[in-house]
Amino acid sequence: MAHWWPSAVALTDPFSKNMDRGGRYAYDKYLWTLPVEFECSMMLFMCQLCFNRLRPHTRLVFMFSLATFCMKYIY
Repeated sequence: MAHWWPSAVALTDPFSKNMDRGGRYAYDKYLWTLPVEFECSMMLFMCQLCFNRLRPHTRLVFMFSLATFCMKYIY
């Protein structure tokens, strides 16, 4: 438990920007996808919440702009 708890907390930290944080998880090497999937799903739900009242064309422009910004400046 002393080794598992810190590694599980590091794996599920939603505010960490370390893209390799799941790659060194000692208990299952395929869990590296969980942090990436969690962050992407939270971003998707937040965008749906923010843009749900906009017209479809305007929503598409905002989503494309946000995706371009994230790909260019964040990761």
